[in-house]
Amino acid sequence: MKSACSVETCEHQCVVTESGHSCRCPEGFELDVNQRNCSDIDECKSRACRDHLCHNTRGSYTCECRGGYRTVGGKCVDIDECTQAGCEHSCSNSMGSFSCSCNEGFRLSADGHSCVDIDECASGPCQMECANTEGSYSCSCPRGFHAEADGSTCAPDAAETSSTSTDGPPGHEENSTESLTGTTVELQHQSPHADATIPDLGNDTHGDPRSNASSVGGFANSVHFRVVVCVLGSVIPLMLLVAVTLTVALFRCRRSKKEAKKSSTADGYCWVPSGLDQRLEKLYESILTDDL
Repeated sequence: MKSACSVETCEHQCVVTESGHSCRCPEGFELDVNQRNCSDIDECKSRACRDHLCHNTRGSYTCECRGGYRTVGGKCVDIDECTQAGCEHSCSNSMGSFSCSCNEGFRLSADGHSCVDIDECASGPCQMECANTEGSYSCSCPRGFHAEADGSTCAPDAAETSSTSTDGPPGHEENSTESLTGTTVELQHQSPHADATIPDLGNDTHGDPRSNASSVGGFANSVHFRVVVCVLGSVIPLMLLVAVTLTVALFRCRRSKKEAKKSSTADGYCWVPSGLDQRLEKLYESILTDDL
């Protein structure tokens, strides 16, 4: 049985069994079809290095790790780049890589590591005044206004509003409205040839300028409309009076003509005014003589 195993029997290892002998191969090899020789196993075909580079060797293999990994015990292990990445604000490690992020109010620059302040005022978050700061911004209101709860809109101060409404005695606004109404009525009853004086509302410095401007514009439009109505109210009656006068004059003229025609027909004579024509007077005298 010992003579069954010799150098020529197996390429690597010969094992004697009850039925004879068998050949075996070392790790990294496999027995050929002839059951004597051994061939190298290509471990890279079975993805021994997974997603990394694999180099097959005789009876073994070597792995080459991609970026972000390092070899530990023949295997590729992730490297924690955040320990040396140099992110300015925050760093997040991932398998084989990392990423930098910035705090609120900043954005990541082109180098992928540093952070740049965002100018929030460029997007107009404030109603009136905006001041950009490092990583943030602040809204402010001019004198006479205060910031609302949202911090971006402004509202008139209560003191300014009350002072505007209480500049005059109680009922000042009602009196002002009545005075404006009275002025409008007076303009309506004035002659169109009279010089109407429009109250000057442009110098009112109390209250909101925008409300003053709208009040002046509305009052001016109302005065203009009432002046037009006043002019039309004066011209139309005058035209009617002229028309009635002409109608009466034509009627009287026609009536006078009819009465004169009736008078001349009843007498049988033609009335000729004295001194109109000497020949007509002589003819009239001759007719009277003949009749006598």
